[in-house]
Parts: sequence; structure tokens; C-alpha cells
Amino acid sequence: MIKQKEMIPDPEFDPSRPVNYMGVGAERNRQFIWKFSDVNRPLREGDVVEFLCNGRGRGGHVRVFAKVTKVNRKTFQATELPRSYSQGTRWNVNIEHALEPGNGGITIDLSWKE
Repeated sequence: MIKQKEMIPDPEFDPSRPVNYMGVGAERNRQFIWKFSDVNRPLREGDVVEFLCNGRGRGGHVRVFAKVTKVNRKTFQATELPRSYSQGTRWNVNIEHALEPGNGGITIDLSWKE
């Protein structure tokens, strides 16, 4: 199943305390958190997705952030975005392979801002 993520306000955020993203347990105080859920629709052109690069990353980078340019029945094509490691790289991703357990999956980022 393809996942989606979006940044939502943290219901436990206390503005009177300092912002601390790395705290343990109750010490953590942050304005926003990631909310993950299943997607009930297929991929579409223009979606910003994140997936594993299957060892093609350089310098220890293994996650790709890309914009979908074309969707086929079994694959999708995407172009890597500027905040990712190698901007402009074109990817042809096999959807079924990416969704197999251990291959990282596909996540649609609903909070990405250009």
C-alpha cells in the first residue's frame, strides 16, 4: 500500500516551553509532527514522492525525493527535486518492487513546498 505523509500541528505542543525536537519522552516539545496514513488513490502526475534508490545513492544517501512526471500501469517516472541529493536525476520506478517488504515503499509527501 502506498503511504502518504503530511505535517500537522502537534497537539502536545506547549508554546510556553522551549522547542525541543530531540527530547526523550515528555521532554519533547515541537510545533509540528508527521502524520502517516494509507492512500486510497493511485499515484498521479505532479505528486511528490519519496522512495529508496536501491543502492544508486552517493555519499550514503539512499532516499530519493522526486516529482512524478508519468504514471504507467506497473511503473512511474519521476524527476529528483532540488532538496534531494542529485537534483534533476530521472527515475523509472517499478511500483510493485518498491512496495515489497524491505524495499522502502513509496510515500506521497503532501507537505512538500517548492
